[in-house]
Amino acid sequence: MRNTPGSFEAAVHAIKNCSQIGFEEIATTMTLHSKNVDQVKETIDLAEELGATRFYLNRLIPAGRGKEAIHLDVKPKEKVKALKTLYKQFHKSVTKTEGIQCYARGMTYYARLGYELSNGRLFTVSEALSGHEKMFQKKYGKVISKIVNKLAAGFGGCSAGLIYAGLTPSGDLIPCVPAPIKLGNLLDQDLEEIWTNNELLNYIRRRKDLKGACKKCDYNDICGGCRYTAYVLNSDWLGPDPSCPFGPKTTKPQ
Repeated sequence: MRNTPGSFEAAVHAIKNCSQIGFEEIATTMTLHSKNVDQVKETIDLAEELGATRFYLNRLIPAGRGKEAIHLDVKPKEKVKALKTLYKQFHKSVTKTEGIQCYARGMTYYARLGYELSNGRLFTVSEALSGHEKMFQKKYGKVISKIVNKLAAGFGGCSAGLIYAGLTPSGDLIPCVPAPIKLGNLLDQDLEEIWTNNELLNYIRRRKDLKGACKKCDYNDICGGCRYTAYVLNSDWLGPDPSCPFGPKTTKPQ
């Protein structure tokens, strides 16, 4: 994936250094593809052994160099299996507050999987938070955990435009890291000005106006699909997310 000999060894060495120095948060990332789909558990274990505190499972997104590697994308059943492996450790980390914390990026349906497997008690929020109170109670107390739990549905799934944006080295604000669309530049404008007034960001935030399968799905409030994937494949930021391995669940009358 990196196409650079020695990059894996360098990453391992860097994680060890950060751990030895005493970093409180060390996040690692693995990009899921057909050549490593059976190595998720081993990679999680390695990250934890090296001293990492967070593990993110990415998927291949058809952007940048990812366009040339999209043929390595996994099949829906393989993706679900990988997410279940991720969720097993996530469940342990938030209910027993032990071990590495496991999240997914670009796969907002990870929240749906957790919600279903836990009968609605536990799911990820905005790819970075947990909807489970025990995790927040330990660090912040009951007040914060109740606020997060209350707002979880409204901030679920893709965080682009809601609580997240990307930033380039030159100061350009972009909707998310893989989306090379300039919204403004922080050297010329205040973040608040761009964040509040940009037309594209305000369009992305219209999650009640999702279209296609995402609109029909009962889980669009805690999942809602990857908005950039929807844009790349549908030319619409509010379109359906074709990367979803489940399809819409509809128990409500249409």
